[in-house]
Amino acid sequence: MLLRIFRSQSPVQFLILLPLMFGLWYSTFGNGIVEVPANFDIGLYKLITTQLSPYPYLTSVLVVLLVSFQAIILNYLLIKNNLSPRNNLLPAYIFILLSGSTQTLTELSAPLIASFFILLAVVELFGMFDLKDPFVECFNASFVITAASFFYFPAIAFFLLIWVSFMIYRIVSWREWIISIIGVSTVCLFSWIYYFWVNQEYAVWNYLQQFFGYTLFCL
Repeated sequence: MLLRIFRSQSPVQFLILLPLMFGLWYSTFGNGIVEVPANFDIGLYKLITTQLSPYPYLTSVLVVLLVSFQAIILNYLLIKNNLSPRNNLLPAYIFILLSGSTQTLTELSAPLIASFFILLAVVELFGMFDLKDPFVECFNASFVITAASFFYFPAIAFFLLIWVSFMIYRIVSWREWIISIIGVSTVCLFSWIYYFWVNQEYAVWNYLQQFFGYTLFCL
């Protein structure tokens, strides 16, 4: 029945999403569960966990908002690219249902925050299709993926998705490839200035060594 409602274009589907999210997050709302940062975390997630730890309700609200925004972005992406009918909230419904299916997925975590930026990057990559000069979309995609890596560093691997998109779209101009590197460099420059200002540049270097050392050990 729910699937039939969300497949339809009835406005009732918009009203059902709210009690759905309330039911999925009811047991954990107010607990303020925050996933412990990894040892190789180099970015903003540690700062967020430190600031939000005394405010469990605020943490729960932030998790619900992140899931809601990601569901909206995913639904918008599918509709805009004709992968889903208009006024159809079935993709958003499935995303929210899966995100709240287990307790670990209802916690605030670095991958949850990073996935928000990755979805924004995917929207930009889809927007490059049939554009003659997708300079802005290319820069935005590389920028937000790099921003995601400052919450969850392994997310930087999604940068390869940009270059794979170039190959799929047959973008052979050197400008787009250089712009993607500029997008990464811009975020790194801003972050380096900040860490240099607070005298934490050596700590970041140590975190990077720990991450790559741990990755090589697992391989």
